[in-house]
Amino acid sequence: LFLKKIKTFSRLLVMLDYIQSGSKYADISFHSLFYPRKKFCKNTFSGLEYVIIGKKFLESKKSYSFKKNINSKIIFQGGADTKCFSPKILKSLKSLPSNIKLTLIVGNKFQCWTELNKTLKLIQKKINILYDVKNISNEMKNHDLAISAGGNTLLELLAIGIPSLIICGEQHEMQIAKILSSKKLALNLGYGKILSQKLILEKTKNFV
Repeated sequence: LFLKKIKTFSRLLVMLDYIQSGSKYADISFHSLFYPRKKFCKNTFSGLEYVIIGKKFLESKKSYSFKKNINSKIIFQGGADTKCFSPKILKSLKSLPSNIKLTLIVGNKFQCWTELNKTLKLIQKKINILYDVKNISNEMKNHDLAISAGGNTLLELLAIGIPSLIICGEQHEMQIAKILSSKKLALNLGYGKILSQKLILEKTKNFV
């Protein structure tokens, strides 16, 4: 109803990565993260060529250098981590060599503090926790490897050139994760809920 009302006031309605039924009111629809299974409007375009990347990430690419030896790993599970997968990932990585520094970045909608604090006490490993980072591109380029959910952050990591493992935070992220993995742009481990800690550790060690 809201989109239908907007349409009455708009000469050109453009939608980005929106795949709900309201897409039928769009004049043009672009999809980079969530590919539509059908054309919701007459002019529907989908593909990685439609990804929108901020200038800061492209600038960070210029100063980022790929390293064969992994000394620092950064972990993202979206700003909210609605399924609370971050603690599970940290538990999985507790036996990584101590020379590999781990940094977890969470956003201002993160609600999994209780489980995260329990995990930090349990694993007794120094983890750098960063909250609501403003210049996130500048932080990304300081790390050698990333574990990310399958959203915009993953595409920003790849734009900089950071080798990345994907642990999907939501089921709908599996589509873009499979596409990126098939193109050998990142390694898709799958949906976080069904992944065992053992598998996460093994895949991470092999990737390193």
